[in-house]
Amino acid sequence: KLMTLQWREEDNGLDGFYKNNLDKSLDIQALSYYHRKDGKVVALWKRSKAALSDDEGTTFSTPVKVPTLTMAGGKQWGQRTDDGRYAICYNPIEMDEHRFPLVIITGDDGAIFDNMLLVQGEVPPRRFFGRWKDFGPCYMRGMEEGNGNPPGNDMWLSYSMNKEDIWISRIPTPVRYEVKGNIADDFNALQNNGSVSDWNIYAPQWAPVTVVATPQKQGKCLELADKDPYDYARAIRVFEESSQIECSLTVSPAQNKTGSLEIDLTDRYGNRPVRLRFDDKGNIVVTDGGTEKIVQTYDASQWYTLTFSVNAQLAGGSFDLAINGKKVVEKATLAEAVKSVERLSLRTGPYRDLPNRKTPNEDPHPPLAGADEPVATAIFFVDDVMVKKR
Repeated sequence: KLMTLQWREEDNGLDGFYKNNLDKSLDIQALSYYHRKDGKVVALWKRSKAALSDDEGTTFSTPVKVPTLTMAGGKQWGQRTDDGRYAICYNPIEMDEHRFPLVIITGDDGAIFDNMLLVQGEVPPRRFFGRWKDFGPCYMRGMEEGNGNPPGNDMWLSYSMNKEDIWISRIPTPVRYEVKGNIADDFNALQNNGSVSDWNIYAPQWAPVTVVATPQKQGKCLELADKDPYDYARAIRVFEESSQIECSLTVSPAQNKTGSLEIDLTDRYGNRPVRLRFDDKGNIVVTDGGTEKIVQTYDASQWYTLTFSVNAQLAGGSFDLAINGKKVVEKATLAEAVKSVERLSLRTGPYRDLPNRKTPNEDPHPPLAGADEPVATAIFFVDDVMVKKR
């Protein structure tokens, strides 16, 4: 009965199939549930509603609005994860028109949750207008108890982005948010076309992030390919937070007349103090304060070793950059003042900050031109990512 109870809101039959004490007048929708370690069933619904059951869903406590779960009409999902802990995923916003970001909170007992973390913060452009086509991840669901468990210890979520494409998120467990120690990723231990351990990957169908054989040398590397006219591939590596770091990586563009790769070093909030771009004209461009500067050109199918030395501070923060051992930037001003950095971000398209909380979602607009037609593929290979404190 628990597995079928979420049908109840669409099934108004009078055959008594749904035998419980939940009155049909209650404003509860889109049930998700899990079993706590004490055997109680925790029931979750839209709009922060929750209840408990001691008898496998025959009777429930009166559903209440959980004051610490901020949400609107988006679905929430709760489950026990393979590491023996618990997770709830939802959109932490009290606006029905916007369903972003998608977050996760975790806990040990299924009752107390903490450490809100981002699962999906990207919102690609909405290709088509439609009624109630809310921005962000919608209709989010996971793997229900008793409905199978895929190999591995990952948590799986599905959702409809902007109520258009169906997306899948794989969340490794235990869920973690910080890294300690130096980073040295050469990707050689990973499987071709397999998952990218320790990286956060955003990969639309037309912009995959893949482990491949390294071109022109032995081993494996990361490939970011992009033929999407409006979206991009993105890979993020979290490292130990610090105000003084050295970060190096090697990059090989497969072309120099189309596509771009934007490389940012960011803080925990996503602020981008250090910015570098391989542009679509064959230039390597660096941001110095508020000014973009071409530091050199680049050729297709050549490897470039980028070495950043970063001094992150609110006043006087700066960075140096060397390319293939030659210093090309010295004491460049940070593009944004930050206290520290903790992420390397690779992105095959320009930074976007729309939609935001003020973007209307019901204003009619024509379909995005050419949204269903791929553009020329741009490919960038990335290898030997290293980060250490200075």
